[in-house]
Amino acid sequence: MTILTDVMNQIALILRSDQALRTRLRTILTQICDLPEYAKWQDTEQYDGRRFRLPHRFISAATSDRRLLESLRLVVNDMLEVKLNCLDNGSVYMTDGLFVPADYRVFPFSDESDHLIRKLTTAGWLNWATAVIDPATGCGHNALRVDAIHRFGFDISVRALSFAAVNSYLNEKQFTALAFADIERGIPLLLSQGVKNTLFVVNMPFALEPVSGTLARTAAGGKNGYEKTVSALNAIKGYMANSADSKVRAVVLAYSIGNHGENRWVVFEEAKKIFESADVSWELFKDEQLWRVNGKKEQPNPMPLSSMKLKADCRYHVRDSRMREPIRSAYIEKERDLLRQGYDSLAYGILSIDTGGNK
Repeated sequence: MTILTDVMNQIALILRSDQALRTRLRTILTQICDLPEYAKWQDTEQYDGRRFRLPHRFISAATSDRRLLESLRLVVNDMLEVKLNCLDNGSVYMTDGLFVPADYRVFPFSDESDHLIRKLTTAGWLNWATAVIDPATGCGHNALRVDAIHRFGFDISVRALSFAAVNSYLNEKQFTALAFADIERGIPLLLSQGVKNTLFVVNMPFALEPVSGTLARTAAGGKNGYEKTVSALNAIKGYMANSADSKVRAVVLAYSIGNHGENRWVVFEEAKKIFESADVSWELFKDEQLWRVNGKKEQPNPMPLSSMKLKADCRYHVRDSRMREPIRSAYIEKERDLLRQGYDSLAYGILSIDTGGNK
């Protein structure tokens, strides 16, 4: 059983008008996160595609809490129907787990959001924005962790928007708007004139997908992995042209093909072309791994292109198991093609873009 999108919509509507319920539910979910059994599930069992089973001692000691979770359909037969990510200062986020089919699964993990928030913190940008815009908001991990008067979350998944709405009420941090939007059509201009500082927090899907339509939607970044990231960069540039009153900054998480020895990375080069005279920097995550397979990133950063074919064995990203060998062959051919172009590695890093105002 998978929790329905309509159920998430209904939970959002219930939480919207009942602050006491929001507080109570947040407390219960935080208690679940604090269970040693949940920590074990996070470390091991979630990667087997299992739901979390509430331990008997928790159920028997908290009958009214169990009834609430069951009435909201968050728990069925003692099984938690969502994944919980507990993050800053007691905040808790619901999202899909790996047990949800890849065709519509909302991105389960918060590690990528953690990278973005750490970068904003070290750059001194976390409290800078009047408005924060997340063009691929998922369950809301990014925008809801940034302090701003206005928050805008866009996504092409209505299910993701439903989770983001629940998480906004659950954590008492509201979105100004959540909306269906395709990044390839640009970013809707929803801000009124006079907004001083606009911050984009961007985490597009960025895995290379040599056979279109074979990876999970939340992973597939295009044949070279950077296409959706570049679409987001172009959309930000287009947004700037229509918001001359606002200074614009962006942090963009990405994978990038490149040449390790020459320290040359395509995403960084594309960003410099798009934003011209803006201050654009690229930081490689030297101590982080990449290339998620079966839920885990375990490859060195940068990663040799020869390791791309490992993705063919991922039971959570490859939607049709009959495609594993064709996908493996396609990755091998993609490696050969990129080597001919002078690229030898895939890197994981973050772009920082500071326009200093629109020039």
